[in-house]
Amino acid sequence: MAKLARQVGGGLDAVMAMTGHKDIKLADHYSKCNEDDQRMFSEKIMDHIRNVFRESDQGHATFSNVVSLKEFKNSVNN
Repeated sequence: MAKLARQVGGGLDAVMAMTGHKDIKLADHYSKCNEDDQRMFSEKIMDHIRNVFRESDQGHATFSNVVSLKEFKNSVNN
């Protein structure tokens, strides 16, 4: 249930609210996300950002300040 709550809500606060966990460590433990889950969350967030930019008068979105998870992991490990 905790993992489903995290997939739907995206954050630990949503997990805690949906499962009733009082301890953030327990909520995090039971809702662990793998890399595929994280990729899905990132894609949903980017889709939302694209939709917001599409609806605004600002034109198109620029993602020049977005760092890929793979690049970030490589920079941290080196």
